[in-house]
Amino acid sequence: EKQCPPSDVLSFVYTGENCDQSFNSQDDMCEDFGGLTISASIACVDLESNVLSDDIVFVDDTVTVRTGNAPAANLITCNIFNSDNILVQKLTIDTTKLSLTDKFGSLQLESCDEQS
Repeated sequence: EKQCPPSDVLSFVYTGENCDQSFNSQDDMCEDFGGLTISASIACVDLESNVLSDDIVFVDDTVTVRTGNAPAANLITCNIFNSDNILVQKLTIDTTKLSLTDKFGSLQLESCDEQS
């Protein structure tokens, strides 16, 4: 299991899975509010509410989160909305303790910087 170095860019794959499918080395915070759909709108922010990504994706699409390696991005929150723009999942991810293939609810870490 490969640890990620601090990175400017994180890539996750949207899996459409619920929090029960999480598998990672952190006490991640994942909350499900409803059923996930094959398409979703994913908005991730840092501790200062800077928007790091805002994407509409389908299952197996990649979500790119640009942390800029800023201290505020050590903890990011991603809100996942269904096609009716209803919040269905909320994730909080510690970006300082990531390993490749970590799963956080419907997001699976695919790469950190250029390493995959």
